[in-house]
Formats: sequence, C-alpha cells, structure tokens
Amino acid sequence: MSVLYLTCFLIGLLLTVLAMIHGVQRGEVPSFPMPPEIERPRARLNWPLAAAFATVFGAVGYPLTRSTALGTTSIFSIAGSAGALAALGALLLIARWAIPSAMKDDVDERFIYMGHIARVTEPISNEAGEIQFTVDGTTHAYHARTLDGSPVTAETEVVIERVEAGTAYVEPWVTVEKRI
Repeated sequence: MSVLYLTCFLIGLLLTVLAMIHGVQRGEVPSFPMPPEIERPRARLNWPLAAAFATVFGAVGYPLTRSTALGTTSIFSIAGSAGALAALGALLLIARWAIPSAMKDDVDERFIYMGHIARVTEPISNEAGEIQFTVDGTTHAYHARTLDGSPVTAETEVVIERVEAGTAYVEPWVTVEKRI
C-alpha cells in the first residue's frame, strides 16, 4: 500500500510542476474592461486541485503506512480526508482570494499590446502611418507613429510600445533587436 501513496505523492508533484509550467488559465482572455455579458471566471475542478489532492494524499498516507499500526481502511480514510481538505483549501484560496484580487486589477489599456510585433502597412512619416498585427486569430489595425518621430517604410516589422487614443506608438524591430 505504501507504493500507492508514494506514487500519488510523485504524481501530485509532477502535476504541480506541469500546472506551473503550463499555467492554470487557458483559453481566450477577454478584453479589458470585461463586458458585463461575459461570465466572470470561477474556481472549478482542474489539474492544480488534483495535484493538491494527490500530493497531500500521498504525503499523509505514506508515513502512516510506514510508521503506524493503523489498518489499511483507516490510513486510506485519513489520507483521503487530508487530500480532500487540501483540494478544498486550494479551491477556496482560488475562489476567495486569487480570482477576486485579479478582477480588481486595473488594467492599463495602453499597454495591452506592448511587445507585439506588427507590420507597417502604410509608411510612417511626419504623419501617422498604419500597422497591422494578429492576436488570437483576430487582425488589428491602428494608426501608428514612431517613438522618436523617425520615418518607417511599409512592410517593416515594428514592436508596439503602447496604444493611445487609437494610435500605436512603435519602434522598428531592428532597433529593439540591437538592445536585446
């Protein structure tokens, strides 16, 4: 039985690492501010909760099998209860703290597209040109100016610094690349 608990513990740790690498939230992120017709995110059963359960189930069950004379059913019940409490604690932490605090964040819309690569479609000179770029399958077009006022020819790749009042402020990719 100790092999079961050790295996659950290791699987829980692996799921935890995968959740950290892959991320908890996936799918399309709504634009900010969030329109009222979009449902607010909710905490739900997911891989991180399974990781919490498996890790604690194994971490409690293994030492109980190795150092106590409790029966298999008792150990399984204690470990299962501890794992369920850990998953419930993680769920409450997400639902009561993480999601509400994330929803309160004021997102500065000027910097939503910061760092995106765009292509100049109309040359930028003394007057604003135009750029286009794609995010999550949607093509966006903005009037554009350079940060330093220098001209940029069409088909040049640029990096967006910010978007203010419908105008993107950009810098040629070759300039950014030199700083990297």
